Amino acid sequence: MKTLDNYVEGACGKLEYVRGFYGGRHDTGDVRMVCPSRLALEVSVQDTQSYVLVDEYFKKHWGKLSPKRREALELTRPEKISLTSYTGPLGSVCYQPNEADLAEWLSRAQNAWGSL
Repeated sequence: MKTLDNYVEGACGKLEYVRGFYGGRHDTGDVRMVCPSRLALEVSVQDTQSYVLVDEYFKKHWGKLSPKRREALELTRPEKISLTSYTGPLGSVCYQPNEADLAEWLSRAQNAWGSL
Protein backbone atom coordinates (compact mmCIF):
# COMPACT_ATOMS: atom_id res chain seq x y z
CA MET A 1 0.00 0.00 0.00
CA LYS A 2 1.43 3.34 -1.01
CA THR A 3 1.33 6.27 1.35
CA LEU A 4 0.38 9.69 0.06
CA ASP A 5 4.07 10.73 0.29
CA ASN A 6 5.12 7.79 -1.92
CA TYR A 7 2.35 8.63 -4.31
CA VAL A 8 3.35 12.30 -4.70
CA GLU A 9 6.96 11.33 -5.35
CA GLY A 10 6.00 8.62 -7.83
CA ALA A 11 3.34 10.47 -9.81
CA CYS A 12 4.71 11.54 -13.17
CA GLY A 13 1.78 12.98 -15.07
CA LYS A 14 -0.56 9.99 -14.89
CA LEU A 15 -3.45 9.50 -12.49
CA GLU A 16 -2.91 7.02 -9.67
CA TYR A 17 -5.43 5.71 -7.16
CA VAL A 18 -4.45 6.19 -3.52
CA ARG A 19 -6.72 5.96 -0.46
CA GLY A 20 -9.93 6.72 -2.34
CA PHE A 21 -8.54 9.54 -4.49
CA TYR A 22 -7.19 9.80 -8.01
CA GLY A 23 -4.40 12.26 -8.56
CA GLY A 24 -1.38 13.25 -10.60
CA ARG A 25 1.08 16.06 -11.21
CA HIS A 26 0.37 18.88 -13.62
CA ASP A 27 3.13 20.17 -15.89
CA THR A 28 3.61 23.00 -13.41
CA GLY A 29 4.44 20.52 -10.65
CA ASP A 30 1.17 21.04 -8.77
CA VAL A 31 -0.62 17.93 -7.57
CA ARG A 32 -4.22 17.45 -8.64
CA MET A 33 -6.50 15.28 -6.50
CA VAL A 34 -9.91 14.05 -7.64
CA CYS A 35 -12.34 12.17 -5.40
CA PRO A 36 -14.85 10.03 -7.34
CA SER A 37 -18.45 10.30 -6.22
CA ARG A 38 -19.50 7.20 -4.32
CA LEU A 39 -22.96 6.15 -3.26
CA ALA A 40 -23.14 3.37 -0.69
CA LEU A 41 -26.09 1.68 0.95
CA GLU A 42 -25.79 0.64 4.56
CA VAL A 43 -27.14 -2.89 4.82
CA SER A 44 -27.90 -5.10 7.78
CA VAL A 45 -27.66 -8.84 7.25
CA GLN A 46 -28.08 -11.15 10.24
CA ASP A 47 -27.31 -8.30 12.66
CA THR A 48 -24.12 -7.41 10.79
CA GLN A 49 -23.77 -3.90 9.34
CA SER A 50 -22.05 -3.52 5.99
CA TYR A 51 -21.97 -1.26 2.95
CA VAL A 52 -22.80 -1.98 -0.67
CA LEU A 53 -21.64 0.45 -3.37
CA VAL A 54 -24.42 1.30 -5.82
CA ASP A 55 -22.94 4.35 -7.55
CA GLU A 56 -21.73 2.38 -10.59
CA TYR A 57 -25.29 1.27 -11.39
CA PHE A 58 -26.62 4.84 -11.30
CA LYS A 59 -23.65 6.26 -13.24
CA LYS A 60 -24.11 3.62 -15.92
CA HIS A 61 -27.87 4.18 -16.29
CA TRP A 62 -28.15 7.91 -15.54
CA GLY A 63 -24.74 9.49 -16.06
CA LYS A 64 -22.68 11.67 -13.74
CA LEU A 65 -23.97 11.88 -10.16
CA SER A 66 -24.33 15.64 -9.91
CA PRO A 67 -25.37 17.15 -6.58
CA LYS A 68 -28.96 17.50 -7.82
CA ARG A 69 -29.07 13.86 -8.93
CA ARG A 70 -27.56 12.71 -5.61
CA GLU A 71 -30.24 14.71 -3.80
CA ALA A 72 -32.97 13.04 -5.88
CA LEU A 73 -31.51 9.61 -5.09
CA GLU A 74 -31.35 10.39 -1.38
CA LEU A 75 -34.93 11.71 -1.31
CA THR A 76 -36.28 8.60 -3.04
CA ARG A 77 -34.11 6.02 -1.26
CA PRO A 78 -36.21 2.94 -0.49
CA GLU A 79 -36.64 1.54 3.01
CA LYS A 80 -35.57 -1.92 1.89
CA ILE A 81 -33.76 -3.44 -1.08
CA SER A 82 -33.47 -7.14 -1.81
CA LEU A 83 -29.93 -8.49 -1.76
CA THR A 84 -28.40 -11.46 -3.50
CA SER A 85 -25.49 -13.11 -1.72
CA TYR A 86 -22.62 -14.86 -3.40
CA THR A 87 -19.30 -16.27 -2.24
CA GLY A 88 -16.21 -14.48 -3.49
CA PRO A 89 -13.08 -16.21 -4.79
CA LEU A 90 -11.46 -16.11 -1.34
CA GLY A 91 -14.52 -17.51 0.44
CA SER A 92 -15.94 -14.21 1.69
CA VAL A 93 -19.67 -13.59 1.35
CA CYS A 94 -20.61 -10.58 -0.77
CA TYR A 95 -23.98 -8.95 -1.30
CA GLN A 96 -25.37 -7.40 -4.45
CA PRO A 97 -28.59 -5.35 -4.65
CA ASN A 98 -31.45 -6.67 -6.77
CA GLU A 99 -31.30 -4.92 -10.15
CA ALA A 100 -35.10 -4.60 -10.36
CA ASP A 101 -35.10 -2.71 -7.03
CA LEU A 102 -32.33 -0.41 -8.27
CA ALA A 103 -34.22 0.21 -11.53
CA GLU A 104 -37.37 1.14 -9.58
CA TRP A 105 -35.33 3.47 -7.35
CA LEU A 106 -33.75 5.07 -10.43
CA SER A 107 -37.15 5.66 -11.99
CA ARG A 108 -38.46 7.38 -8.84
CA ALA A 109 -35.28 9.49 -8.60
CA GLN A 110 -35.53 10.60 -12.24
CA ASN A 111 -39.15 11.67 -11.69
CA ALA A 112 -38.17 13.59 -8.53
CA TRP A 113 -35.13 15.13 -10.24
CA GLY A 114 -37.35 17.07 -12.65
CA SER A 115 -39.13 18.81 -9.78
CA LEU A 116 -36.02 19.82 -7.78
